[in-house]
Amino acid sequence: MWEAVVPTALVIAVLCVVICMQPDQSRKMPGDTFAFIPKNLGAGCPWFNLFLTGLDLLFIFSRHGNVKFGAKDEAPAFSNGKWISMMFCAGVAGAAMF
Repeated sequence: MWEAVVPTALVIAVLCVVICMQPDQSRKMPGDTFAFIPKNLGAGCPWFNLFLTGLDLLFIFSRHGNVKFGAKDEAPAFSNGKWISMMFCAGVAGAAMF
């Protein structure tokens, strides 16, 4: 567990220090990034999203969509309703961030 936590915490700490040291550039960077994508990629973004959605559907409805993680006789940690609720909350939180 610590193999994942420590590097992640270090990256977050470094980013916080950089943001605190360069607040003006830190405020400007997200806007520049979001302006770059439609300007340089144009109509490619929606097509790429459509391709990824199709790829998701392909995986979901193929034989790979039934892959079970964990032991064969182990019950799922969360019900389908709880998973849907978590995905909805993550989507709302992500949308609220931007």
